[in-house]
Amino acid sequence: MSYVRRKPEAPESLPELVNVLADELGRGPEREPTSEESQQDTPEIIEEMTSRGIVHVTVIWNRWADLAIEKRGQVILDAYRRTAPDMVQKISIAMGLSRAEAMRLGIAS
Repeated sequence: MSYVRRKPEAPESLPELVNVLADELGRGPEREPTSEESQQDTPEIIEEMTSRGIVHVTVIWNRWADLAIEKRGQVILDAYRRTAPDMVQKISIAMGLSRAEAMRLGIAS
């Protein structure tokens, strides 16, 4: 069992996270990260499309560490509203995980 104590996230940090994530979404999935980006903590975005047109989005990013789970989903949806508004209604799951959380769930290696 793990025990985690979280500090409340300052609301002013949410717009910054939305901006960074929206910028990354705007670059598109085909773009290869630069060597500088590879060394930084940039978000890894996984979009899973179901056969019924539903989208599950997972964003692996260590900047989530001190942010409550429900706020992470809010940031993800806000970033999609800014960059791909037509896709927001198709998203049924918007999950933000730190790299360690993703590894524990078997989502990242």
